[in-house]
Amino acid sequence: MYTQICSAEAGWFFVQDAGVTKDKPILQRVAAWAITDEGHVVGLIGAVIPKESNATSPFLTPPPSTENGQYKHFRDLTTREQEAL
Repeated sequence: MYTQICSAEAGWFFVQDAGVTKDKPILQRVAAWAITDEGHVVGLIGAVIPKESNATSPFLTPPPSTENGQYKHFRDLTTREQEAL
């Protein structure tokens, strides 16, 4: 559950390294920042609206796994990460 949500400044991404077998990292734009009940800040990214949902507005969710990724601003992206955009 979130106690607060605000829009993210343009240029923020969640970056996941695709590993040595893949040629490009995976970058997802952060649409909003949220504060959880526990006081943790998480970025919310756009997601596909489930077919069984009656939702008509964009669906935001935290990244699937923060263990192999990190939040980065565009100015901090490596050349390899920028090319993946």
